[in-house]
Parts: sequence; C-alpha cells; structure tokens
Amino acid sequence: MKIFFLNWNSYGSEDIKEAFEKEGASLFLYPFSKSVPRRDPETEASISASIEEEAPDLVFSFNYFPIVSTVCERLNVKYISFVYDSPHVVLYSYTVLNKCNEIFLFDSAEYNKFAGSGIKTMHYLPLCANPDRISRLISDSKTAFRSDITFVGALYTEKERYVSNLTTSPDGIETKEWLYEEYVKNRILTGAERINLINKAAEIPGKTVTLFTHGEKEKICRESAFEILKGGASDTLLIPGISKNVHVMPPCHPDKEAPIVYNHSNVNLCITLKSIHSGVPLRAFEIMASKGLLLMNHQKDMDDIFTEGEDYLMYEDEWDFDKKIKEALNRDNTPMIERAFDKLKENHTYRNRVREMLKYV
Repeated sequence: MKIFFLNWNSYGSEDIKEAFEKEGASLFLYPFSKSVPRRDPETEASISASIEEEAPDLVFSFNYFPIVSTVCERLNVKYISFVYDSPHVVLYSYTVLNKCNEIFLFDSAEYNKFAGSGIKTMHYLPLCANPDRISRLISDSKTAFRSDITFVGALYTEKERYVSNLTTSPDGIETKEWLYEEYVKNRILTGAERINLINKAAEIPGKTVTLFTHGEKEKICRESAFEILKGGASDTLLIPGISKNVHVMPPCHPDKEAPIVYNHSNVNLCITLKSIHSGVPLRAFEIMASKGLLLMNHQKDMDDIFTEGEDYLMYEDEWDFDKKIKEALNRDNTPMIERAFDKLKENHTYRNRVREMLKYV
C-alpha cells in the first residue's frame, strides 16, 4: 500500500509514519503547511499533479484540510485524516460531505454531533502514544530534573492573539459567535482554571511545583528548556497570576523533552481545554506512556478506555484536586503507573490506530 503523506510539523508525525511503515505501507512525503487556505487554485493544482504522479492508494494527514478533500474528491482518491485539534474549525466546511473522506475525531461528543446531523464521513477514534519510542528516550536521558507536581501546557493569557483568529469562511457554516465561544472563551476559562489549580498545588508545604509554559522570553524557550533538563540553566519565567512558589520554565519539546519531564515528576496534571467536550487529550496518553502518574479532570471518553483509581487519578473539583494530590504524594503509585502503561501499550498505540483507520480503505 502506498500512502501520500501530507508532511507538516504536526504532533505525532514521526510516530504515525513509523506505524504505517510497520503495517507494510510505503510513504510518499509531500511537503505541506497547516496554514494552507481552504481554496486556492495554485495549491490545488500542485497537490493534484503530485497525487496523479505518485498514484497512491490513499492520502493521509493529521487534522483535516478542505483543500485536500476537494482534490481527492475530484481524483477519486481516499482521504484519511486524524484530527487532534479542538476546535478544528474547518470541520464546518461543506467539503466534509465529500465521499472520499474518512475523518477520525478523538472527541466522541464532536463525532456524535456530526453523526447526528447525518454526516457519514466521520468516525470516533481516541488519540494514542508511542510507548516504545518514549521508553527509549527516557532510558537514554541523563537529567537532574525532578518535581513533585508538574503541568506542561499553555495558560492562554494572550486574549488578543485568539480574538484575531475570528475569521469565517464562505465554504463553512461557522459563525463569529460560535468561534468566540469555542475558540476564545473556552481558552480564557481554561487558562483561569489552570492558573487557579496550579496555585492551589503550590500551597502544599514542602512540595515542588513546576510549570512548563510560554512566557515573554519566547525566543529562547526551546533552547533553555533543553538545558534545564540536562541539569544546566535554572532560569525561570514570570507569568502573571502564577504563585511565586511555582517554578516556571519555558516550554519543553513535546517529543524530546516532555516524556522525560513526565517520567521525573511524581504527579502530572492534565487540565483539559474546555473546547474538548468529552475526548482524551494527547497529553494524557503521553503521560501514561512515559510511566508518569496522571491526575486529570473528568472526560467522558476516558471512562471507556482507562479505569479511574486503577490506571490514573481523576479530580472532580478544587477540593478533590487538593485531596488527590496529597494522597498521591504519600504513597507508592508504581502499580497504578505500570497498569496504565501496560494497558496503553496493548490497546492505545499508533499501530492500533493505524490498523483501525486502514479498515476503511
């Protein structure tokens, strides 16, 4: 099987390439940009010419792109996309109706919404991780980093940045009101909740709380985070609203550094973006694949794939959050961590997901 792979800087790109190849597929890597417009004659012509030349069995991309669907529909080529963004606004393009599409959504609530409207090109498929690669990375790492409680992620403090993205498209049904609710308001509310809970964790006496996030020193974030993990630089960032008791670090690289952070933290927080209505975010899978202890808010889809109290910890409110952290820091969580890792390795890898998607070819 030959796959025309839209190659852009997406999460999980290298992992899913490896999974496709292990399933016997050959990949043609087509240079791509996630900022490509929904309609553009020149881009469509370029994609179309390359597909016709390569004659693949299917086209694949992380996230869905209307312009690619338009080309695939015209050429009668199957287009598989695996969506991990939320909200993924372009799903409201009329092109999702194209018969070439097999669109996989990680949020069952989103899937049910589209399926309930009679759209038959969408499917529910949880996200996943690559425990083998992550285990090798952790085994080879040499870092002095340790933390009792860690959160890796955005705080969404740059409201103006998100408001500037409120643009609709003539090929879609999204409105500016919907965009504000799903894209802006949910990020603002999520950021406030994350800051509140991180500060709550910082009130626990004698425990280190570490936050890896964006700050004003954006240009040096990647480089300095890597140095920190090697036990070098100890620079911290100042984030408005964050307690001085929190050790604030620049973002860590999602593939090369984050798994090491998760593995070297006693409790890893996953505070889900509110636009993810029922799905399990990628971070939750990667924490478990890194043999880190996961503490997260309730997400309905998690109930179907892991068991709370056996594979991970779930908090219901601020009081419960505080209680679960304190309990976790005062016991051996190795059995829970190992159960989660084993279950993920058996059922929730990129190879598992690739096998599911290829059933639709």
